[in-house]
Amino acid sequence: MEDSSTLLGGHFKALVEQSACVCRVGREAPRSESAICDPAVTYRIMSTGSRYKRAEWFDALRIDPQVKNIVSETDPTKHNRLRYILSAGYAGKDIQDVQPAVDNIIVTWIQRLERQWSSTPGQARDFDIGKRIQFLAVDVTTKLCLGESFRCIEEDRDQHAFLETVKNATPVSLQLSLFPELTKMMYHLTKLAPLGRLLVPSADDKGGIGTVMSVIKKVISKRDGSETAPRDMLESFLGRGLSREQAETELVISLVAGSDTTSTAVQATLLSIISNPQVYRELQSEVDSAVTNCKISAPIQEEEAR
Repeated sequence: MEDSSTLLGGHFKALVEQSACVCRVGREAPRSESAICDPAVTYRIMSTGSRYKRAEWFDALRIDPQVKNIVSETDPTKHNRLRYILSAGYAGKDIQDVQPAVDNIIVTWIQRLERQWSSTPGQARDFDIGKRIQFLAVDVTTKLCLGESFRCIEEDRDQHAFLETVKNATPVSLQLSLFPELTKMMYHLTKLAPLGRLLVPSADDKGGIGTVMSVIKKVISKRDGSETAPRDMLESFLGRGLSREQAETELVISLVAGSDTTSTAVQATLLSIISNPQVYRELQSEVDSAVTNCKISAPIQEEEAR
C-alpha cells in the first residue's frame, strides 16, 4: 500500500478493516505490521513480563531523541524494568489523596457548568461539552502528575496550548512511524548542534511539545532541595530512580496519553448513554433512587459508582 493513503496514515485504517473482515489478526505484506482485534491476544502481548518485542516504528515515539521512554523502548527487558519503576505512580500507590484531588476538580467543573452554561426557561445556551470534558481530563491528569493543574477549567481555555499541541503532534508521530529509516537518520542529525536545535523540542520553544516541557522543568526546578514536595507522579518517578531527563520525558507521555484516553473514554461513554433513551432513563432512575436513599455522595465516589 505505497500510495498517498500510506502517507496520510490510511494503512492503519486498512489494517483494522482487514482484521475485522478476515480474522482476529491482520497483517499487511510486505511490511511486518499487524492489527490485532482479539482482546485476549492484546492482553497477552501487553501483559507484565511480556517477551514480545516492539517493532522499530515505536522508536518514532521518543520525545527526546537521546532518551527512550515507556512507549518507545523496544528492548523487552529494559521495557519491563521501566514499566516496574513507573507502575506505582500510574497505579496511584505513591500519590497522596488521589480521590480528594479528583473530587475537588470534578466539583469545580460541575460548578462552572452550572454557573455559566445552565439553560433557563426561555433561554437555551449552546454548550460544547466535548471541549469541557477535555479540560476536565487535562486538569485531573496534570494535578496527579505535577501536583498542580493547568487550570483549564477555571480559565475555560486550552492552557499552554496543550490540547492543540497533542492534536498537531500526533499526525507527525504517525508519519515518522511509517518510515523507521527516516527516524533513525533524523536522530543522527539531532546530534549535530545546529540541526539538533531545529529538530528536537526544547523547553525554550514558544509552542508545541516544548511548551509542555517548559512547564514540567519549572515544576522540577521549584522542588530542588525542597522537603515539602507533594506526593505525585513526578515524585514517584524521581524517588524510584529515574533521572530528571527521564522523568521529564515520562511525564510528557503521561500527560498526553492520560488526558487523551480519559477524555475519549468519558466522551464515548456519555455519547453511548445519551444516544440510547432506554439506557438514559434507567441510569437516571438509578441515580434518583440513590439520591433519595442517601446512598451516594456529591460528587459520587468510586466505590459508590461500582
